[in-house]
Amino acid sequence: MPVRNPSQAENTNNSYFIFQILLLGLVQTVVESCMYIFVFLWTPMLAPENPPLGMVFACFMVTIMIGSSTYTLLLARGVKAEAMLRITLALISASMALCILFGGPSRPPTDTVVLYGAFLVLEIAIGMYFPAMSFLRSQVIPESHRANVMNWFRVPMNIITCLTLLSLNLESIKFDKRLVFAFCFGLATIGIYIVTTFMRAMEKVGDPQVSSKKVDLLIENDAKGPVAIIDAETQMKALS
Repeated sequence: MPVRNPSQAENTNNSYFIFQILLLGLVQTVVESCMYIFVFLWTPMLAPENPPLGMVFACFMVTIMIGSSTYTLLLARGVKAEAMLRITLALISASMALCILFGGPSRPPTDTVVLYGAFLVLEIAIGMYFPAMSFLRSQVIPESHRANVMNWFRVPMNIITCLTLLSLNLESIKFDKRLVFAFCFGLATIGIYIVTTFMRAMEKVGDPQVSSKKVDLLIENDAKGPVAIIDAETQMKALS
């Protein structure tokens, strides 16, 4: 049996973790871009019906709590956090699709009610997103670098949000904001693909703690010769 180089195993493991961090950061960029764009759009979209904005905002907060509770219930039933991220992006995509269909400039009051329902779905998704993302950050990114790494991914999020808000001054978009919702729908659809890729990467690496133990076993037994390496590989199979 060929002797595996521990440094190669460690480099491969590190490459997978870096790839996971990149994918997780991109998911953050996608979801939070949609969220901040929505924050600036919900008031003008509901304004034609003159709703009590304080009550509307309170309902948004309640639905965020419902989303967080849904995350807890699904987690207790064995649904993984990365799978819930995909559910989150699917809900955002569905919400944006409803906004595209019913968010026209000349719409009846019933369409505004559907829009409000779509916004509530979005808030439920946001309520599921934050605990899922916090858990995955703790699993993938070392605590000493976590804040700095994820802050870098807020740079493209801020750029996307600012450019989108600046585009609202264009006559075509000012008249019909469905173009912005279509952009968010595209972002969320891309996000589903990114999360799916992230889930595959998680399956390859497995539990980050177990993966690091595997590399430690190889490094520890490297100096003891081929027999020790084979013994380490046996222990690695037991960890898998």
